[in-house]
Formats: sequence, structure tokens, C-alpha cells
Amino acid sequence: MDTTLAEGMRQPWDIRIFKPFERAWYQSTNDRSAVVRRIAEWVPQLRSDPFNTDTLTETWTQEGHPNVYSAHLPCEWRALFSIEQEHHLVALHILQDHQNYDSTENQERIRGRITSGLTRRAKLLETPSIPHSASGISVPVEPSVEPWITELELEDMGIPKQWWLPILALPLVDGAPDLSEAKLPDEVITQLMTYYTEAGSSLDKIYEARLVGAEDRPLVSLQLKLDPEQQAAKQALLASRSVFMLKGGPGTGKSTVLLDAAVTLARHKQPQAGQQPRLLDAPNQHPIGLLTFNWELRDRHLEDAEILAPDMKVARRVKELEQDTGLVISNLDTWVTRPMMVEELGYAPEAITGRNELDLLKAQLQKVAAIQPRHGSILQGLSKRAGEEYLLDEVNQMILGWGFGSRAEYLAANRKGRKLNLHPTEREAVWTLSELYLKDLETRSPKAWTWSSGRLATLQALSSNSKLQEKYQLDLLLVDEAQDMTPVMIRLLLALVGGEHEYRRLRFASDPGQCLYGPALLWRRIHDKLNFQGKTAILKTAHRSGQALLDAAHFLRLAKDDGEEEVPKATSRRKGDKPRLVWAQAESHLELVRKWWQEEWAGRGRSPRDAAILCRDHQQAKSVRSALGIGPADKNDPVRTLHQARGQGWPVVIIPFLSESAFPPENQRKGLQGTEAWQEAMEEERSLLYIGLTRASHQAILMADPEDRSQLLQRVDEGQWDVVRLPVKELEVGV
Repeated sequence: MDTTLAEGMRQPWDIRIFKPFERAWYQSTNDRSAVVRRIAEWVPQLRSDPFNTDTLTETWTQEGHPNVYSAHLPCEWRALFSIEQEHHLVALHILQDHQNYDSTENQERIRGRITSGLTRRAKLLETPSIPHSASGISVPVEPSVEPWITELELEDMGIPKQWWLPILALPLVDGAPDLSEAKLPDEVITQLMTYYTEAGSSLDKIYEARLVGAEDRPLVSLQLKLDPEQQAAKQALLASRSVFMLKGGPGTGKSTVLLDAAVTLARHKQPQAGQQPRLLDAPNQHPIGLLTFNWELRDRHLEDAEILAPDMKVARRVKELEQDTGLVISNLDTWVTRPMMVEELGYAPEAITGRNELDLLKAQLQKVAAIQPRHGSILQGLSKRAGEEYLLDEVNQMILGWGFGSRAEYLAANRKGRKLNLHPTEREAVWTLSELYLKDLETRSPKAWTWSSGRLATLQALSSNSKLQEKYQLDLLLVDEAQDMTPVMIRLLLALVGGEHEYRRLRFASDPGQCLYGPALLWRRIHDKLNFQGKTAILKTAHRSGQALLDAAHFLRLAKDDGEEEVPKATSRRKGDKPRLVWAQAESHLELVRKWWQEEWAGRGRSPRDAAILCRDHQQAKSVRSALGIGPADKNDPVRTLHQARGQGWPVVIIPFLSESAFPPENQRKGLQGTEAWQEAMEEERSLLYIGLTRASHQAILMADPEDRSQLLQRVDEGQWDVVRLPVKELEVGV
């Protein structure tokens, strides 16, 4: 379907679609009802409600202009269309806010826009065609040879889709596209000429051509149109009567499908013809929820929902709910953990996070040494072996994440620990530490909390208070980036949909290859006590990254042998440039990044939102910000940690400081190397690097130290990389 959303995307009351009919078909009919039937064929492609079974009303009404008509379509949408004899064009207006269509203001505005600009718009959008020698009828011609430019590149350049076919069909003269006779708008020709003549990589070409059309528009965008594979996954999700999981590698569109399904489900809940449809026999009193564990991904979902459903009321917090709010898009902690802890349970306004949380744990280590010297000595040995961060992980991910209620329950679970391979005496000491740690939080005034302790307290409050559960309840819950959920998180999600017996009201999107903190979410193995069966759909087509990058990144995949956790390697829609591997001493990486940023990116006027410099930890990120002259972290900041990058994407990604002593961090290398726990730690690091590498849509650059080579690069096939080896003192910009 040829579409141009143009102004319609900026207006909350309609979406504008311009569809050129084939001339042969148009010349054979003057039947307006046939036009209406043809328009109705587009409706499923316009994200109409798949639950609606209304038949098309083949009636049309003239709208005060000789060539302007209106018709009712399925889903109670109304179409305004025009037919121009000269231009054989239909301009279709799908009114999403159909209930307000009959207002005088809307009717005058819509008719005015159509009648005043119809001829001018038709001339602008007329599809060029190539004469057919046999019949003399002009029809679009599919290119018979490999095109000189791909659809993905045209999409990235922002060229309207109705021009793609004639661009792809342009004849080549001496290897160059013949633009001299092309019936294309001047701005499109300028973009194509810029793309073809600009020196450099394909990314450079696309970027410079894009800047011709919109200087302030970053290259980053989420493609909201679903391909057939994604459409099938969405339909399977909608049709499922039980718990459902959507799996796929990076860039396969899991988040896009989940958002699309959430919007469709929320629309389905809206009253139609005086009847309220039911979902899974739900009471239908609460919104549909789309939750994630990533704040930036939540914000992206909110932005895309404004495009996909500008008329829909979306809430992020309970206090934003109104009677007709159909959809909640939020972070789990924004939706329920923080308001529960602060507003319902009276804890401090802010959670203790990051460095402050680690300092709190260190203080408790000193208390344990004073109260129980034997346990203190054991914990001191664990700290030297792996660092305080891993003790904090054991408390957060195991004791609080699994919701162990007593020392006996923790010991009886007989788990090894996240990476420490704890024996029983060590586990006793860790439990003692956790008791003092939690007691310190509870005895402060006001009572303090962390995200891990807050989720457990929230779960306990919801489980014991039906009024609170009703307040935060959702009829159906879709969860994005679900691969790292702990049992407490899963039980908290279940509490939001009515309790553990209501697991069929959950839908997940997950990439097991990006799992960092524990066993991935699987049907056959969901954290011991939670074990329920569901259906799975797998997406295999990557839309973001090129095949060259995916092939190079494949060695980093977190693959298992049980056959269920592994997601097949995605097949990309574009070949793409090889990722670059720069061998240079670690002390030169900061200067290399600084020069690249000044001379190749910001210095050329490119948007900071289109590149990311991903670091292993906050200390590295701080040093890069300082070198680039960037202030404190911001959501548009190009510098962030690899953990913060999940769910995101940028055209260019740089990962510096890839050395054995820094990636993984030195304390892990010294404390765990050579042990079973070390192998587990390396799998997490491998997944973390894989996440960072696959955030790139066009170009990925890794900077590694040849004299301190990380074990993560042991399996690198340099034939799949553009390898650059810099002498010790050479700081070339061309990384």
C-alpha cells in the first residue's frame, strides 16, 4: 500500500492516505461503490480492529464538492475520498476520531483541506509510470535488475513511499541512475543526487541525503508498519487464550508488535454499538497494560503510541486514569512499586540506588564483622574474591528476587548463588548480611527502600489487600524485555492481573540471548515454583541491523543446548557495512573517541541522538563525557552504559575500552577466573557485549587492546570485520 502520512501524523483527528489507483482499473469503472469496496481492502493494512466483523456499507455521500465523497467503513471508521479524472487518484481520509466527525468545526476543517488543496496535492502525488509498449496503457514497472538503491535506504532517507517504485525502476547510464528525465519532485531528485555522489560509506550517503530533506531530523526512528511475519505474530498473540511469549533477536520488531497488539486490544475494549466486548472473560473494568523494566523503552512506546493511536487516552500512572482510559504504558516500578511504597506504605520518596546502595551494603559488612566475627571473616573473603557488587547481587537477585521468607528456606533452596558458587557456611553469612541490610532500611525515618526490596514489599501488600489490588489492576498485561524477570517480578505481574491463577492474562516479549541476571524466562523452566505452559511465536527478520553486523555478532550469542532458549539468528533486510574492530592500546581509546566525535560526528553537524558510545560501567562513561565536554547524563546523551542500552538503537555505536582488565571489570577477573562461577560471569559479559554491538543499525565500532586482549574476543572471526590496527602513538580519526 502506498502511503504518505505527512500532515496527518501531526493532527490528532485524522490520518491521510494517498493511494494512486492503477490507470487501467480506474478507466474501466466510474462506479463509486467499487471505489468504496477497493478502499475497504486497505482497511486491514491500516491497523483496523481484527475482532470487528462488520460488513462494508457500500454507500457514499457527496460532500459539497463534485469530486469529494464520504463512506462508512468497517470498525465505524469513516473515509473521505476524491476521484480526479486527470490524475486517477484517491485521497483517503480515515477518521480515527469518528465520534467527533459530525461537529461543525471538524466538517468545515476537513472539507476545506480537501477542496482547497485537492488538485495541487494530486499533481504532487501523481505516480510516474513507464509506457507499456503493447497496449499503450501506462502501468508501474517492476525493476528487472538489482536496483541501484534499496527500499531500506529510501525509507531511512525519509523519501515518501509512493516514489519508491519509479526510483527503483530508474535506468542506469554508465552505472549511474538517469535522473534527467525522472518525473520526481525536485526535493527527491536532490536527495537522490546527494546520496549517489556523496563519498563514504552507505551510512554517510544516507545521512547526508537525509539532511537535504530535514536538517533537524535524526536518523533514529521506529518502523511502525508491521511486515507479514510480524502481522502473523500479532494475530497469534491476539488469538491466544492463554499466556503467550514473543521471542526474537535484536531488531526483529518484538517491541513494535507488542505495542501494536496493545493498541488493538485497548481499542477492542471500547464500547461498540452499545455492547462491551469481553477479553478472556475478564471483568473488563480495567485498562490494557504495556509494561517494561526500561524507562527509555517506556518513553519510546509512549511516543510511538501518539503516532499509532493519537486519539487514545494513555496513562503512565494510576492518578492519570480516567473512565475511558483504555491503555497503560509504563515501567513496572513507575506503575506500582514507587506509588505503593511512597503513597500507600509511607516509605521515603526516593529509592536508594546505585553507589548509595552499595555504600549501604558496605556499612552492613562492618556491622556483621563486629556482631559475628566468623561470618564477617567469611564475607570479607567473598568480597576479596568477587567484590561487594556480587554480594549486593546475591541479596537483590536471589534473596529479594526470589522472595525467600526465612533463613531455612534460603538454605533449603540449595542454589549455587548468582556467580559465587556459595557453600552452606557462606550462604549462612550472606543471610546474616541481608538481615542487617534490610533492618537498616526499615529502621530509618522515613523508612528507606531499594527497587528490589520495594518490589517484594509491593507484592506482599497487593497479596494481602484486595482494595490495593483493585486500584492497580489491569485486565490484560503485555510485558516488554521480559527475559530477566525474577520470580518476585513475575508474581507481581500476576498480582496486577488478578492473582497467580490468572497467568493466562500475561503476554511476554523476550530475547534470551540478552539475558543478564539469571535463568531466562522459559515455559519449561520458570524459576522453580512458577511453571506454566504457553504458546510462542518467533520473529526471525531483523529490520534494524545489517546482515554483516549480525554475522559478526553471532559469536557472542548466549546459546544453550536445550533447544528452547536459543533464538535463531535473524536474517536482515539489508546487507549493511561490516562492523569495525580497532586494535589500539587502551590508553588511546579516550582520545580516539574524542577525535571521532569532534571531527566525524558533532563536528559535521550530526545529531547526538544518532550515535551512542557505550561503556562497561559508569566510571568509563563519566570519563568519556568529560572528554567530549558533555554534562550530566541525559536521555539524549550519546554516552551511556551497556546496561542502559537495552531496548534502544542508534545508527552508530562505539564500544571502547574492550580489554581483559576492564571488560569484564578487574575484580571479577582476579576473583573468579578459572572457576565455574567465572564461566557463568563470562556468559553474562558476552551477552552484555552482544547487546551493545547489536544496538547499531548501520555501523558498529569496537575498540580493543591488542596487548590486553579480552577473552570475549577469543572466537572473533576477523574475516567478518573491518579490522584496523593502529600503531601505539598513531591516533587517526578514521576509526
